[in-house]
Amino acid sequence: MGEPARKIEFADGLATTPGLAYRCGMRYLLIANPATGGGKNEERIALARTWFAQRGDEVETWRTEGPEHATRLAREAAADGRWDAVIAAGGDGTINEVLNGLAGSAMPLGILPWGTGNVFAKEMGFPRSLRRCCRVIRKGRTARLDLGRAGERRFLMMAGAGIDAFALAEMRGKNWKRVFGVTGYVIGGLFAFARYREARITARFPDGRVERGSYVLVSNTRRYGGIFSIAPDASPVDGRLDVFIHRGTSRWGLVRLVLELLALPRSGPRVKRIVRAASVELEAAGEVPLQLDGDPVGILPRRIEVEPRAVSVILPRKVLKTL
Repeated sequence: MGEPARKIEFADGLATTPGLAYRCGMRYLLIANPATGGGKNEERIALARTWFAQRGDEVETWRTEGPEHATRLAREAAADGRWDAVIAAGGDGTINEVLNGLAGSAMPLGILPWGTGNVFAKEMGFPRSLRRCCRVIRKGRTARLDLGRAGERRFLMMAGAGIDAFALAEMRGKNWKRVFGVTGYVIGGLFAFARYREARITARFPDGRVERGSYVLVSNTRRYGGIFSIAPDASPVDGRLDVFIHRGTSRWGLVRLVLELLALPRSGPRVKRIVRAASVELEAAGEVPLQLDGDPVGILPRRIEVEPRAVSVILPRKVLKTL
């Protein structure tokens, strides 16, 4: 492969590899989720492999076989050291699993967004074209991003305690997302709303502050669901989490919150209820579910904390300028 490209690290956590785009013989491991992409993944894998091969690169493909398999594969790849980067090909859930396997290592994470929502890819300005996404990966401009952590599981975007986690748990085992796409989340949300019982959540912060509400969203990035921006100032490079607390205790209070977000999708709720902190302890009366990056992971109580600069992600150049 020749000499490794020289990497420049900056004090703010950003990094770039100037010569990466012009090297031949790069080696990539592509971890693909065959369950996403509407059955088109094999065609996409073939196109991606051809694109890289035309530039003298090698791509090996490992396919996931079930929940958390991508994490095990990514951890194995990071320890192996044969690869220049690991590429997660799938939706936000696949990206989450792969970064859980790479966290704490120097292995860069490339992304081919083939899922339903692709929330992180949209926020980070990834192109829609497969070839252009491959070009982003090959240019190799990386940033070390913060991750959130709840127990042994990490998240890149957000953790939600309350009705959204309940709705996602209700959707498990159903084909709504595969059949209806993004609309499947709306259908799941409506069914969940009809059955949901209000939660009472307590959030405790390191400075002694205590907040209570019926829904809590812990954000590491700005977007929620690809549309809303509940925490518009959240950043994955600031070493903190933005914790939004909805204080209303009725289901109709949640409806008003959703209507606010629909009216002001970019600026967030009209009444700001956000605490910025390195960690938060979430407790609840009764069984209140928790989700990380759209995947239900159990119930409260949980301690959620930030892991600064925990993973290296290959990003488009224009996004690196804004971080």
